Amino acid sequence: LLWPDLNRRLGDEPMALHETYDTDDGAIPAGMRRFFKRRSREFLGLAIVAASAFCATAMASYSAADPSLNNATDVVTQNWMGSAGAIVADQLFSLFGLGALAFMFIPLSWALRLLAQDQLDGMKAKLGFWLAATITTSCFFSTLPQPENWPIAAGLGGQTGDIIAGGLISLLAVGIKSLLATLVISFVSAIAAVLLNLKAVNVSREQATEALVGSKERAGHIASRLLHRVAALEIPDVKVPFLN
Repeated sequence: LLWPDLNRRLGDEPMALHETYDTDDGAIPAGMRRFFKRRSREFLGLAIVAASAFCATAMASYSAADPSLNNATDVVTQNWMGSAGAIVADQLFSLFGLGALAFMFIPLSWALRLLAQDQLDGMKAKLGFWLAATITTSCFFSTLPQPENWPIAAGLGGQTGDIIAGGLISLLAVGIKSLLATLVISFVSAIAAVLLNLKAVNVSREQATEALVGSKERAGHIASRLLHRVAALEIPDVKVPFLN
């Protein structure tokens, strides 16, 4: 008679050898999951910083004479990042020209937010804005005059900028003069590049305007203090012997 009652009590009441932890209905404790999530964000941020630094250093030491996919030669690589850096810099310059600046520094802004443990929402949209900002930035630079010492055959915006800007200018030049068409495309692409870059780094126009106004006020305050200090200086009379 005692066994059924004992079995019923054992079946109704779960047995535990240790105290339970807050696991948020998961097998891994919530605190441990938060720890690994933060470390993964930091690791991803550091990886993006390293990649951006690699690309920036490679482009800063770029030489058109280095061996690359577009230049088969046996000369010694002068790029600071070695053969890999020479290839990466050549591809970035060839594809985007100076538009590669947007290609590098937009992900860097994401990395800083990841290292600060900020949430990055809507990454698919950000990736689209990143690509669009890079292309429009290249398009803008392709509308600018190319200096004589520019190291590649393409313009300042690389092959991407030359193709897009050249096509738009050709279409617009059907109705207006070529110079005016170039100015219109340059202006429109500059505005689009600024807006898309701000959107890619998750900065609104209001925030950008506030930052610009604040920087102007700070610059004016610093300039005013410098002028007051210069005006307070006592400049001694200097006698030049051969003029006396």
